[in-house]
Amino acid sequence: MFFFCYLYFRYLYATGGQEGLNNTAYFHPRYIEGGLVSDDVEFVIDHIRNVISFHKDKQWFMAPHIAGSFSYTCSKHWILVVLQHHPIYNTWMGYLFDSNKSLKEPPDYRITHVFEKAIKKKITWDKVDCRLQPNGWECGYCVMMAMYDFVICNREHMASIFIHSNLYRFNYNVY
Repeated sequence: MFFFCYLYFRYLYATGGQEGLNNTAYFHPRYIEGGLVSDDVEFVIDHIRNVISFHKDKQWFMAPHIAGSFSYTCSKHWILVVLQHHPIYNTWMGYLFDSNKSLKEPPDYRITHVFEKAIKKKITWDKVDCRLQPNGWECGYCVMMAMYDFVICNREHMASIFIHSNLYRFNYNVY
């Protein structure tokens, strides 16, 4: 799945570039996956800092994240983390897309704390009303659909999120 995600990033980056929409940078999902967050958090923090430093001109950062590790004892679940950097105010917003119908709040996701530690700033987090997986195994598909909707379909509405973050929600149907 990681290689497929990488190819999908390349597609979104290329398509967004053709449309003049590539204001988005991507974190490598293999370098921020749950096992590394648990076992080698400094490596994850370095990756986050390197991506942000390299893409200083970007306002949006997309991080497909797999919670859990690659063992038979841990469950694995894909979520999408979208970070927005406001260049004028130097503030950060974070959006969590979790297709699992859970009652978790942003502080319950370990990756949110890792991003804050890497950026060295408080991030204002919001959980997005997104597509829900009906059968419990479509989380990867839901993450890819959210990425597509973000990069290709909803691009013109993204600026309004930062200005009206309490008012604007991604308009997804619940399946």
